[in-house]
Amino acid sequence: MDTAQLLPFLFLVALGSYVQTVSGFALGLIVMGAVSAFHLAPIPFTAVVVSLFSLANSLMSLFRVHRQVDRQVLLQVTAGLLAGVPVGLLLLHVLDSASTQALRAVLGLFLLGACAIFLVNPHPRRQRTGTAGNLFAGLLGGLGGGLFSTAGPPLVYHLYREPIPVPVVRVTLLAAFTFTTLMRLVLVAANGDLTGDMLLLGVLSLPVVLILLGIILSVAVLSTGGGKERELEQEVQRMVRLIELAKEEAVLNRIELAIKFSPNAYEFLRQEDDNWLPYADH
Repeated sequence: MDTAQLLPFLFLVALGSYVQTVSGFALGLIVMGAVSAFHLAPIPFTAVVVSLFSLANSLMSLFRVHRQVDRQVLLQVTAGLLAGVPVGLLLLHVLDSASTQALRAVLGLFLLGACAIFLVNPHPRRQRTGTAGNLFAGLLGGLGGGLFSTAGPPLVYHLYREPIPVPVVRVTLLAAFTFTTLMRLVLVAANGDLTGDMLLLGVLSLPVVLILLGIILSVAVLSTGGGKERELEQEVQRMVRLIELAKEEAVLNRIELAIKFSPNAYEFLRQEDDNWLPYADH
């Protein structure tokens, strides 16, 4: 890769790392999509390099917050990833051997599907889906992780619908991505497909990831009110879920419900004749 290709590649790495650190996902989507669109490098080559610096990004981001991981969900998702990543790698090998254009077409469809998933507003579930749902999400994420080092879309959509605090979802996603990239790299290396050029580009990308991550973490530490912002975010998510549940209950029971806000609280009301009474009393 010459300088004319290396500089745009490193810029995409920086952009993807920033989005990944802020949102918890999307590094692979940004880099894989843009590198393929601008023909900067072959897809299998890029997927390995993405795995290398994505692993560094995830480990650094996960180091300080790993205690927030939902271990039960992570174990179940990981079981699905174990099955999905090898199958995704096999599909990548078959498609790349058959036709580069076919592989680009599959990547394009994958990116379109990911965009469609992220455009859908994930309505929170009332209860957790359990083992089967986590296994299936892990399987789909593993397929994307094996194919394009991009396990995010199905896992993000699935976990953000679970009745789990948003910070816990983000950390659990980071842990799942870390496992996916590590497993993918081990399988690629075991198959003899991890080349010196891939390692060199991964090493060149690593300072970009670490410097950007260090800047973001420094700003986060120096900023004030971070704890209050997290509490506010969790409370907003909780209120949204309660409103969704109230809406469903109003439709099912054919009753009129409303929400009343006060300076320090909010409550649900039920219409009783011409009066609005606290719904908690019923």
